[in-house]
Amino acid sequence: MNKYMSSLPQELLIGVPSVDTGHLELVTLLDKLANDPSVHLESARFSEIISQLLNLMVEHFADEEVFLKTCGMPRNDVAAHIQAHHKIIEQYAQLNYGRMGGKDHVLSEISEVVKGWIVGHLLEYDTKIRPYVTG
Repeated sequence: MNKYMSSLPQELLIGVPSVDTGHLELVTLLDKLANDPSVHLESARFSEIISQLLNLMVEHFADEEVFLKTCGMPRNDVAAHIQAHHKIIEQYAQLNYGRMGGKDHVLSEISEVVKGWIVGHLLEYDTKIRPYVTG
């Protein structure tokens, strides 16, 4: 990943400005989590990024779901996509409960999990939105 990205690679663009902006914000947070030298598990910076991540995901998923429900995508695909959003939020909660419960984590492992949530989801689900983007 590029350090503190300023734009998404072309293959990750969906074509819906608000969705693409949300993706860039999420990928930028991931990049900071993975590459900011001030981030370590016990740092305030880590807590700040993890909190921002949840807020951005919830906001982004809501925005994206509005588009999904009106873009003409088959209902089953929309339902699967929304379910994937719910699963990510559940996994986020489990990660935090584990950390609060004293479960040992390594920053690189957390970064990989977050990468799966963001980049993995974008590649598996969000790129399927493109055919329904008009204009």
